[in-house]
Amino acid sequence: MTNPARGLILRTEAPDLRPLPVFAYGTLLDTTFLVQLVEHPVPSEPARLDGYRVETLARFDWPVLVAAQDAVVEGRINRGLDGRDLERIDAYEGVAEGLYERVEVEVWTCSGEREEAAFVYLPTARTLARG
Repeated sequence: MTNPARGLILRTEAPDLRPLPVFAYGTLLDTTFLVQLVEHPVPSEPARLDGYRVETLARFDWPVLVAAQDAVVEGRINRGLDGRDLERIDAYEGVAEGLYERVEVEVWTCSGEREEAAFVYLPTARTLARG
């Protein structure tokens, strides 16, 4: 899959492969909710994702990311997640239903000095069309 904002090739991670951290920009920013979802504390730090902006689709009450050159999304990078945690987050995000897909992107860590690979949940074309 190609990231339209940056021209990068992205991959979807199978739950049994080494998980990456997850970049959160919406409901997963709620630490209490995330801890309840994965059933353990989740270390995190501020991070940003370049080449996207946050939008709220007209028919939905939750944020989505859309590619936008020169845009930046502030969020958090959640660490210490394993394959089971990703399965739970996938279920919450509706990956199996085709609402979102988990893809690899490069995010800037809080220091702003380095990029790091992380997963992010992007809306599918189906979700964008419904919104």
